[in-house]
Amino acid sequence: MPLKDAGILFENEDEYSYPAPISTKLDQLLAAIGSLPEWAHQLSCAMPNSGFEPCSYRWTDGLDEILYSIKQSKYIRTMAGHCGDVPSSAYNRIIKMLSDAGCNTDDEKQKACFNGLKELLDSRLTSHGKMKECYQNNNSAFAEFFKGENAERLITTGIGSPCGFRVPDIIETLIQHIGGKDAKIDSATYNCLASFQYATDSDWERIGAMIGIMHGIKSFLKKSPLPAETAFHGYAKRALDCLSASKADALVVEFLALHFFGSLNSTCSKVLNRFGKHAPAGYDQLPELFF
Repeated sequence: MPLKDAGILFENEDEYSYPAPISTKLDQLLAAIGSLPEWAHQLSCAMPNSGFEPCSYRWTDGLDEILYSIKQSKYIRTMAGHCGDVPSSAYNRIIKMLSDAGCNTDDEKQKACFNGLKELLDSRLTSHGKMKECYQNNNSAFAEFFKGENAERLITTGIGSPCGFRVPDIIETLIQHIGGKDAKIDSATYNCLASFQYATDSDWERIGAMIGIMHGIKSFLKKSPLPAETAFHGYAKRALDCLSASKADALVVEFLALHFFGSLNSTCSKVLNRFGKHAPAGYDQLPELFF
């Protein structure tokens, strides 16, 4: 039974197709299981895809959430790791940066622009539509400092995608620009796919977490020992321990573990295909599964 026939859908099936051995095995497991328990179905739909991204603040927390859900045979969804996740700590930091910037200037036009950015951030957390409405309402304040393409980037970069883990850097760039410093606004494209590049530039741990978990899943499914200790050993051991401790039906655990492996493989492959030439030693080899 194909995943989509069981109601397990990715947002872009072509981009996140699994290698043939994994797809075939998943279909076989689904046929043997018949109907997934509701918690397992919900968890399957939450596996990393285009709505669950390494550029989010709490990416590794989201991966842990999946492992613990399998271990405990229940799924309680949080925003961790999902597109749109803006944790309170990040939100507070961004708001404080803009508030401090407004307090540190006597220029009324600058104050109006900083206040407009805060309003834009809050409206974005409501919806894209609210953000566009807020942008128009503050357009005269923004136009004092952002012209043409730069103005549009207020929507398409940090303010438009506040869940990216590099957003404070973007806000700092905007603050410097408004303050008259030579800040390169055009380089501040950290949202969505572009964030993969910045994740690999400054935080390969996000990629290492995926590789480690894949090793742990492989050891669980193949009943083989973990590879010799590597930079990812803790992730691998955590994955193996959680899967081994689950009391859920063995076929359900096997299905979820393999589905998780396939999801991580898709995400890692996407990153490495684009940015693999910059990968540190050991980060460019993904574990493989054959049945």
